[in-house]
Amino acid sequence: MEKQRYEVLKEGFLNNAYKKAGDIVRMTEAEAKYFLPPHDDRLAPAKPAKPKKA
Repeated sequence: MEKQRYEVLKEGFLNNAYKKAGDIVRMTEAEAKYFLPPHDDRLAPAKPAKPKKA
């Protein structure tokens, strides 16, 4: 399974680490499903990262 990017919406412990709102975490869909609606609302799919300019 490929890991995807998710944005933390609510500050608190997530997978044994304290995360602040706005942090980006990488998880598989199976891991993230418990933190996404309808189970919880602590994560949201992150917007695609902007490419770095040279």
